[in-house]
This record gives sequence, C-alpha cells and structure tokens, in this order.
Amino acid sequence: MPKVKEAWDTIRSRLAATTTDVSRIYELRHKNVTRNILLAKDLIQAGKYPAAKKILLEITSRPQDVGLAWRYKDELGELFVHIRAFELLSAIAVVENRKKEAEEYSKQADSIKDEIQYLNDGLRALRKGIFFAAVASFYQALSINPNSTTAIVSMGYVKLLKGELPDSLNYFNQALASDEGNAEALEAKAHVLELMGLKGPAAKIHSRVDELLKEAEKEFEKSEQKRELARKANKLKPNK
Repeated sequence: MPKVKEAWDTIRSRLAATTTDVSRIYELRHKNVTRNILLAKDLIQAGKYPAAKKILLEITSRPQDVGLAWRYKDELGELFVHIRAFELLSAIAVVENRKKEAEEYSKQADSIKDEIQYLNDGLRALRKGIFFAAVASFYQALSINPNSTTAIVSMGYVKLLKGELPDSLNYFNQALASDEGNAEALEAKAHVLELMGLKGPAAKIHSRVDELLKEAEKEFEKSEQKRELARKANKLKPNK
C-alpha cells in the first residue's frame, strides 16, 4: 500500500524532522539518560554500588525520557537504555548476593525487550498499512505495560492514517494524561487539530513544545554538571 507508506512517512517526517523540536528534545533526553548509564557503569567498576544503584533506579523510574523508543539504542551496544539499566541493577544485586532481586531486575529487562519487539512489529505493520496487525501488536505491548505511551501514541497513528481524527485525538490525549511532557504526542495532537481546522489550539501546543526544548536543554546542562561532580567525588575519569 504505497499511499499508506507515503502518508506514514509524511507524518513521521512532520513530527520528528529536524525542522521541529521533537527530535532535538528526545535526542537530549536520550543523551542524558545514556550518559547516566555510562556514569553508573563506571561507578560499578569502581565498586561504588550504592551510588550506581541510585542513578539506575532514577532512570528506570522515568521511562518517558527515552521517548520514540523504537529509534534509540544506547552507546554500550545493542540494548535500549532502560533494558541496560535493569541489567546493571541485576549485576549489582548479584555482586551483593541478592539473588531474588537480581532475578526480578532481569525479568523486568526481558519484559521491556518483549514490549519493544511488539512495538517494532506494530510499526512495521503500520508502515505497510496492515492496520489489524499493527493494532494487535500495540495491544500486546500494552498488555505488558499498560502505561506504554509509545503504544498509545502509536494507536493514535493508526486512527490518524485511517482518517479517524477524533479517535486519534483521544489516543494522543490519553498519552498526555500519563506524560504531559510527551513531545511526540503533543506534536501529533497539534497535527490533528490543524487537520480539523483548529489552528489556534495547535499553535499553543507548538509553543509548549518550544518550551519543552528549552527545559530539555537546561536539564541536560544541569545533569552534566552533576555528573562531573559525581566523577570528581568518586575519583572517576572524566567522560569523553
């Protein structure tokens, strides 16, 4: 279905192109989380387990920082950042002889792997215009993680490509109810509002995305300073 593929590519380029702030926001958030992962890894190697665990637990408590999950992998290999965080938590628990805790963290990592697989399957089906398969995969992802905003936003894309604008808007609003800083959901919502002729509300959303970019830039700068202090305090090599 070339028309569906073309429409999907147009939506994706509109929502995540460099001409918008969405990609930059998630690049900063992802870079921030990845550098925290690298810091935690160095702390583990230095035997600073409590400090490493604190960083990793903060990462796993903020899944929205990954955003656009199917696009990003961390700098340590082929694993997505949150999977890596749970695996490092498991490694710490093993060293500290907490077997049950290590197993639980490993299970959480495996769960995210399954969720991401379903998301990828759904997006591939969506790109081909096989909507029933896409929906089935997104529901599978939601069965693993009911709060998966990525799956919810993706369901909104299905409705958008089918021309069901009110339903797509409902899904984007649902994602924003769980994560009001979800820049992708915000831009998707603005896109739908524009299609519905509601340019005023859409413009306000674009302004909010601009604010999110400024917030992401400030947070990254602040986090860089914290990481530098942590490395000095724990006598670690500076991050290159």
